[in-house]
Amino acid sequence: VQSDELKVGHKYMSNEDLLWVLIKYDIEILRMPKYLEKIRVETYAMYTRKFYVYRKFQVYDTNNDLICQAYSAWSMVDKKSMNLQKMPVELMKAYGCSDDRDEEKAEFEGLKKVKNPVIKKDFSIRYTDIDRNMHVNNTNYMSWAINSIPKNIVIEKELKKISILYRKEGKYGEDIIVETEVLKEDM
Repeated sequence: VQSDELKVGHKYMSNEDLLWVLIKYDIEILRMPKYLEKIRVETYAMYTRKFYVYRKFQVYDTNNDLICQAYSAWSMVDKKSMNLQKMPVELMKAYGCSDDRDEEKAEFEGLKKVKNPVIKKDFSIRYTDIDRNMHVNNTNYMSWAINSIPKNIVIEKELKKISILYRKEGKYGEDIIVETEVLKEDM
């Protein structure tokens, strides 16, 4: 909606043969919203670095208390070649992005490699898993991860941190293998 309002949405991207590609998310949950609780979500483009654009998300309750925040990193690619593209100046201006090195920096935690998977789950990419770019919609990766966690952990524990690094796009008909390791601090 923001992109369309700024006149750099789907129509602009299609005319320029460009796609946004989500690279990573780092989400911190201070507390989960309650059922039917009204929340306010604020998001804005922060800055650009080479081929990356960083965006911040903040979720507030009705008392204006921060309950969740996230950083994301995005790249722009040419639709035909799938090569990375620098963000066009008109997009930087529209979003109010800067390349000021003194601004708040997006914070991303490194992901630990799964060493001893206790669970391996296979998922086949269905047509309903893909977006208009014919790649898996980013929300499905989260769903697959949660569905591979032991039931007792999902039920008994609170989700506090989510870090996702998108290394390769998934496409219709491919199979995904999720490997899950349960660490001592998760128990």
